[in-house]
Amino acid sequence: MCGICGFTASNKSVVEKMADIMAHRGPDGEGYYVDCHVSLGHKRLSIIGLDSGSQPIFNEDGNIVLIYNGEIYNYQQLRDDLKKDGHLFYTDTDSETIVHLYEKYGCDCVRYIEGMFAFAIWDRKKEELFIARDRLGIKPLYYYHQGQLLIFASEVKAILLWEGLQRAVNTPMVDVLLSYKHVYGEETLFKDIKKLLAGSYLLFKDGCLITRQYWHVEMSGAGYKKKDYGEDFYIVHLRRILDDAVCSHMISDVPIGATLSGGLDSSLIVAIMSKYATEAVKTFSIGFGDGNDELNYAEVVANHCKTDHNPFIVHCDEFMDVIPSILWHVEEPVTGALIPTYYLSRKAAEQVKVILVGEGSDELFAGYLRLKTLLPPLLPPKVRAWAYMKGLNAITNREKQMLYTNMFKADLEHNNACRFIDDYFAHKCDDRINNMLRFEQESQLPNHQLLRVDKLTMSCCVEARVPFLDRHVVEFANSMPSRYKLNGFNEKYILKKAAVPLLPPGIINRKKRGMSSPIGFWRDRGFRDIIAAYLSKEKLRQRGYFKHSYVDKLLLQSNKRLKTSFPEFKLNMLLMFELWCRIFIDPLVFDGSVIGNAAYLRNGD
Repeated sequence: MCGICGFTASNKSVVEKMADIMAHRGPDGEGYYVDCHVSLGHKRLSIIGLDSGSQPIFNEDGNIVLIYNGEIYNYQQLRDDLKKDGHLFYTDTDSETIVHLYEKYGCDCVRYIEGMFAFAIWDRKKEELFIARDRLGIKPLYYYHQGQLLIFASEVKAILLWEGLQRAVNTPMVDVLLSYKHVYGEETLFKDIKKLLAGSYLLFKDGCLITRQYWHVEMSGAGYKKKDYGEDFYIVHLRRILDDAVCSHMISDVPIGATLSGGLDSSLIVAIMSKYATEAVKTFSIGFGDGNDELNYAEVVANHCKTDHNPFIVHCDEFMDVIPSILWHVEEPVTGALIPTYYLSRKAAEQVKVILVGEGSDELFAGYLRLKTLLPPLLPPKVRAWAYMKGLNAITNREKQMLYTNMFKADLEHNNACRFIDDYFAHKCDDRINNMLRFEQESQLPNHQLLRVDKLTMSCCVEARVPFLDRHVVEFANSMPSRYKLNGFNEKYILKKAAVPLLPPGIINRKKRGMSSPIGFWRDRGFRDIIAAYLSKEKLRQRGYFKHSYVDKLLLQSNKRLKTSFPEFKLNMLLMFELWCRIFIDPLVFDGSVIGNAAYLRNGD
C-alpha cells in the first residue's frame, strides 16, 4: 500500500515534494524515476515482499517502469503463469506481476488482476503513460491535464503543489455535494482536477488523453444467467465465495486485524477470519461514551470468535481538534463515519499494518433504509427519486431555494444535480431495487465510503482491505434478484441467512445502526456554538454560496429536536464545506501547516 505521483515533464525536485506531502501513505521507503519525458514518485508502506519491493519496478530490459498502490490477491497464480511464459522476476512482490502482465497483454492486463489498485506505467519505447484504477474504486487516483502536461497522484494535495495551478472551487459540484453528500462521477470539488473513474484506465501520449472503462457494474452478474436459482443456492454459494474472498484478503507479510462494530458486516468478516487464522484475530472497536454505542455487541462477537479484542472510547470534546486533520486527509467535505474511522485507524496502527473492514456490504445487499422507499410499486419515478434523496439526509431542492444565494443560483442556472440519479429512476428495469444498488455501487461507494476508508486509514499508515468488494462477491451478489437482498422490509436477507452458522442470532437479527459520529450528542456539547462561529453572517457573505437566514433556521430546528428532520446532519455538511475552503482554497501558502493552526481555522484570517 503506497502513494504514487508523477507528471509528463522532467523535474525531480517537484516530484519529490509531491511524494513527501503523501508521506503518510508510505513511511517505509521511497523511489523515483525521472527522464526527459516523465517524472514518477513513490512512497511505500511495506506489506508483501518486505525486503525486495522498492519501486519503481522495471521489466527485464528496463523499458517498462511501474509505480503502484494496492494489493493483488491472485498475484501468486499470475506469477506462476507468467514464469511459464518465460518472464523473469527479480522480486517476490505482487507489484512486479503487473509489469509482466503489461508486457504480455498491454492495456488489457487490468482484466487479469484481482485486487485493489491504482498504478502508472511509463512505456519508454512507446513514450506513453498508462494509468489504471481497480474495478470498484477502492484505491484513489486523481489527475490534471492541460496541453502536453498530465499530473497525477493518489491524493489531490500532491497535484495542488504544482506551481501556477489555480486552487479554486468547482462551483457546480458544491450543489452536487449537498445533493448526494459526495461528488458524483469524474469531477472533484477542485476546479480542473478530475478523478479516474472506477474500473477505468487512462492513456496519455503527445498531449492526447484517452480514458476507457474496462469493467462496469452489471446487475445480471458476469458468468451468471439472468434467472432465479433459489434461496438455498444463493446461501451455499455466498458462504463459499465470502470464505474465499476473506482468505485471499488475509495474505500478508505483516500483522493484520479487523475493525469490529458488532454489526452484521464486520462481525461476519471477523467470524470468517477466525476460522482460518492461526492465532487470535486482533479486533478494534470504538465508542463515544454517550451510552448509545455498540461496544457491547462488539464484545459479544469478540467473545464468540475468541479474538484479541481492543475496545476504546473517544469523547466528543476531542472532535474539533481532529476534524481539520481529517479533512486535510480526506480532501473533500464528505460527512458520515469520518471520526470513528480515523480513531479506529489510529488505534489499529499501534498493533497492525493491515485491517479488514466491512464496507461494501450495504451497497451489495441493500442495507440502507432509503432503499425501502422504492418498494411501493405504484409510485411514479419522480416521487421515488424524491423519497430516496430525502433518505440521504442531504439538502433537498426545496431547501436549496432557501439556502442558496441569488448569485450561487445564477452560477447553477444550467446545472441540474439531480440529473445523475434521474437517469437511474428513468431507466426501465424489472428490478428497481437492483437498479438503485447499481447507483450505490457506481456513485456512493467509490465517491464516499471508499474515499473515507482509504484516506483515513492511510493517514495512519494502515492498509484497509475490503473483502465484500472482491470481484467474485460483487458479481455473485449482483446476479441475485433483489428479493434475496431486501425481502419485504428485511434488509440484507441473504447475507443474514449465510451468517447463521457463524454468528449468534442476536447479532444477525439486530437492528442496523451504522458506524457514524454521534452528532446529536455533540449538539449538546457546543456544536451550535461551533456552527455559529464558523458559519457567521460575515463569513457566509464572503463565500457567496449560502444565506445566513437559512443556517439560523436549521439551528432553531436543531434546538427543537425534530424527529422527522435531521438539521444537525445538514449543518455538519455546511460546516465541513467551510472548513474545507479554509484548508484548501484560502491559504496563500499551501503546504498543510494550516491544519495545525487553530486560530486560522477559527477566524479565517
